[in-house]
Amino acid sequence: MRARVAQLQAEIAERAVEIAAIDKSWVMRRLQENVERAMSIEPVLDGKGHPTVYDPEPAEEPLPGTVKGMGIEVGINARPLWPGGVLVDALHAAEAMRRTKALIAGPTVPAIFEARSAR
Repeated sequence: MRARVAQLQAEIAERAVEIAAIDKSWVMRRLQENVERAMSIEPVLDGKGHPTVYDPEPAEEPLPGTVKGMGIEVGINARPLWPGGVLVDALHAAEAMRRTKALIAGPTVPAIFEARSAR
């Protein structure tokens, strides 16, 4: 039974890649580009000179075809490429950062999706 489940998971993951027309190297290149862009921008400071925390969660689901919508779709389609990966789906930034730190500390997690970090 486990072998059949593993086989079906592999087939689903393969089909998801075909549908999305992406692979691990494509995802990694795009993630690296995003990291480089994010790290090159100066942080926004509040009135007291402290960095502000940007919570990118929209009030509504983004429309398909928008940049945010396509980013979410790529993220969802990339997940099957790293079986055993963990999605950080916390609503609040502080909780997402706590979960991300805990996952990073766990050496058995092969991938962390929607990881959150602070500068």
